Amino acid sequence: MFDREKQVIINKICKSIFSKSDSITFKELNLLNLPIQLKNYLGCILDLQLEKETIELKNFSRFNYDHPDVKPFFDQLCVMLKLFKPFTYQELSVLLKDALDLTLDYLLKPCEVLTNFVFKYDSEIDSNTLLKKLEFITDYNYLTTILKELVKRKKISTLERQEFYELLKKIDKEYTNNFTLLDHYELFKSFKEYLIELELVITDRAEYEAFIIYLNDKSHKNAVEFLEERRNLFIQSNTSVLEYLKILFQPKLYEEKKVETLDIQAEAKEIDLVETEKKEEQLIDSRIESVLQNQEEITESENSEKVSETVMSELGQVEEKSDSIKTDDPKEKSLYQKLITPEAPIQKKYDRNLDGLMSRRLKKKIIYKIFDGNEFLFYDFINKLNKVSNWDEASILLTDLFDKRNIQPFSKWAIKFTEFLYDNIR
Repeated sequence: MFDREKQVIINKICKSIFSKSDSITFKELNLLNLPIQLKNYLGCILDLQLEKETIELKNFSRFNYDHPDVKPFFDQLCVMLKLFKPFTYQELSVLLKDALDLTLDYLLKPCEVLTNFVFKYDSEIDSNTLLKKLEFITDYNYLTTILKELVKRKKISTLERQEFYELLKKIDKEYTNNFTLLDHYELFKSFKEYLIELELVITDRAEYEAFIIYLNDKSHKNAVEFLEERRNLFIQSNTSVLEYLKILFQPKLYEEKKVETLDIQAEAKEIDLVETEKKEEQLIDSRIESVLQNQEEITESENSEKVSETVMSELGQVEEKSDSIKTDDPKEKSLYQKLITPEAPIQKKYDRNLDGLMSRRLKKKIIYKIFDGNEFLFYDFINKLNKVSNWDEASILLTDLFDKRNIQPFSKWAIKFTEFLYDNIR
């Protein structure tokens, strides 16, 4: 991938370096304005070369290089050899190509590229070799950090290629279990930022396609299908990928955008402010989540009876209404059919934003507990609720949801979800 662009980058770097000299040391390279990924790759290559040469030297020498009086000087010598290792034009070109093949492609296809890099010449490797190769990676380091811990804790001695690939997929799935699509995009942004460091520009449409490739590599099939179905809408929206993702989950923003003509700089500042507030909210949530969890367990038994009484009476009315719809009143039955049909037009729209009113923690719990982790179903359902006229209509939709998804109406999170909707729709 990006072969032509990689060659342009290599030529530009080498031309600026070798215009005044025939070689350059690793120490001098570290002082240049190069992306940290490239510097780290070159450093790891030198470490492997020095280790190999050191082993050969010790095997064929009669000196004891591990002697307490000798080892500090020998280690210092290795550091100096690394820092002052010279690179010619040809050597550096080859190493930069290898570095870009790993670091740039890894940001787009982390699972596939890391597997190909680790098992470049082998179908099976030992744990020591694996740990050394993981040092080449600086981005998406949750994958490498968890891998290292697994190797140490489970005392893994060897790994096969397919086994390693499946392990990467499992780690990523568990790590991103409660992620929304916007959370995935925040990780993916490293790809775009690295391109900028390399002085490459990616268009919004190309970035959208790259994001789909990224999600595909991680086997997030629901997210891939969701974005592919809305590809044409993205092209028509004439917005950035981040803006478009927000519009998908907050349609109100799109309607406001159509009505109002905002200054571009003011809009950018507003988006930055939203991002800052979101990060601050995430930081606060992470600090108090454990406290809230503990308090929830203590107060749950005390509050459940009171909450149940309120919700039971409301849901009792809903069940009676639902029964009557299915049997008697043709007008109410018609209303019911309109509400549960996704493509049916809603005659009257209300200025409601339930998604914005719901706390981040509650939203994640509802998506996980009620919608089996499928955030797209959650947002589709919330969009329907945003358009209902009153609680009677909302309660019909809610009862239908619980029936279809086999959710007990008096379970903990069903009650919390119902209580939230009742407070904000009635």
